[in-house]
Amino acid sequence: MPDQATEVVYALLEAWNARDLPRFLSLLTDDVEWHDLGMPGPPARGREAVLWQITATHSGPFEPPGFAPTGRRASFEGVDILDLRGSQVCRIRTLFDPLEAASQLLGIRLRPRPGSFRERCAVGAQRIVAAWLRRRPSTPAAPARGSQPKT
Repeated sequence: MPDQATEVVYALLEAWNARDLPRFLSLLTDDVEWHDLGMPGPPARGREAVLWQITATHSGPFEPPGFAPTGRRASFEGVDILDLRGSQVCRIRTLFDPLEAASQLLGIRLRPRPGSFRERCAVGAQRIVAAWLRRRPSTPAAPARGSQPKT
């Protein structure tokens, strides 16, 4: 017999696949948070904020930095990690490899092949930056882009 968490996950999937938005939203708490690597400033908060659509064809400029459309399609895997509060989802963390998705859409290999000239150049550049950073006076790390300072 499935437990409550399993039942919630299956109900969520059924609602998503049926495009039953009211049922999908009913399975989320009012204050649900959605963390997704593809979002410009995660997390999204609240039922309405977590609604998203992913298209798999690069048909317009990729901003930033402005890559031209390629018309290429992408297919990649990911996983959603759900946190429950009672019988509703209160947090969703979407994890996937953004370099794989971007590589497929842009038509360029963003992750160098192991042992390749590109990998050796990247390692060399990183070592130069690391040496430069070690010589600088210690300064506090800047907050992550899009993050809010803690008060």
